[in-house]
Amino acid sequence: MAVEQARCPANAIRAILRWENPPRMARLLTRGSALSGTPSNPATCDLAMVPFRKGAAPRPPSITVFAVELGSATTTATWHLYQRLSSVRCYARDGTALSPAQRTYPVVILSPGLGMQPTDYTALAEELASYGYVVAGLFHTYSTPVVVFSDGRLVGSTPKGRLTHDLEDELLQVWSVDIKSTIDEMDRLNNDQHSQFGARLSSERGIMGHSFGGTAAVAACNGDTRCTAVVDLDGTLYGSAATAQLQCPVMFLMGTPYVPPNLPVFRRSRALIEETRARDQREIEKVMSHSQRGYRVTVVRLLHMQFSDSTLFFDPGDAIAKLAGNELDGLRAHTITSSYVRAFFDVYLRHVPGAQLQLGSPSFPEARVITQ
Repeated sequence: MAVEQARCPANAIRAILRWENPPRMARLLTRGSALSGTPSNPATCDLAMVPFRKGAAPRPPSITVFAVELGSATTTATWHLYQRLSSVRCYARDGTALSPAQRTYPVVILSPGLGMQPTDYTALAEELASYGYVVAGLFHTYSTPVVVFSDGRLVGSTPKGRLTHDLEDELLQVWSVDIKSTIDEMDRLNNDQHSQFGARLSSERGIMGHSFGGTAAVAACNGDTRCTAVVDLDGTLYGSAATAQLQCPVMFLMGTPYVPPNLPVFRRSRALIEETRARDQREIEKVMSHSQRGYRVTVVRLLHMQFSDSTLFFDPGDAIAKLAGNELDGLRAHTITSSYVRAFFDVYLRHVPGAQLQLGSPSFPEARVITQ
């Protein structure tokens, strides 16, 4: 099938639901001990965006999904030249029922980048929800700057919850368990007749992550047959992710790092960037060769943080980079990302007619697609 530009319908409406994974899960309690020294905190707090019933009377669009609700917990400085989150509005609305338009909906589980939250991908989640996906984003407790639980507790990040060379394999395993536990939670909700998700979620599950979350998505689906399709958004492969043998299709949607000018002062930096890029490509090709079907989409001038909502926010440094031609326009970056992600999931989760994703799209000359 062709990769078409994403067009989020103006009348598409979604809901945000929250829950905490039950702390009774033994593996999650072990996680808490490993990263915080206290086994009392649940491992994840999840946020879901879903298509909801048109014609209902939900509460107004939510703005509390942004850092407003966290207040000073996440604010350490005043950024007068940056985007004010209080001025941002989104399509998502709170407190309404799941749409009856479909009998069941496929699920996409979203794992954010290290130090980020699922709310940092609100635009992408809303886009998928508007096309009939239930998107469940998870907060990786102790690795996220702050998690707000339903009882008002704030749990911040810890040193062991951050990525260091000596702990990267352990942290990757922990994040993989978080993703698997979210699959368990979605199954539990689907089997709960009192839940609005009861018997409404299909068996098709997409696992998607950005940066370290993308690495964890690949690692979590290594040998897990519950994964229907995997998307890695610019995540480097190492540890168990680099040796994964996936029994499902996988798409690596990768940006391109900024390369400094070809001047003597930047010679070492340029060489290191090229060496890292070549290594990453080898690791991706190896995983693709051991998957059911593999796609590598490389987008020119798409930078690492442009997979998140930050691509749509004002940032003075980004503005200069865009003027210099070193970075894609923010809306263009979001359109490319959401279009490829949706096209991939439409094929493998929704089974839209069309055998494969096309090797390229005239709508996106910035993208180069390789399949295996």
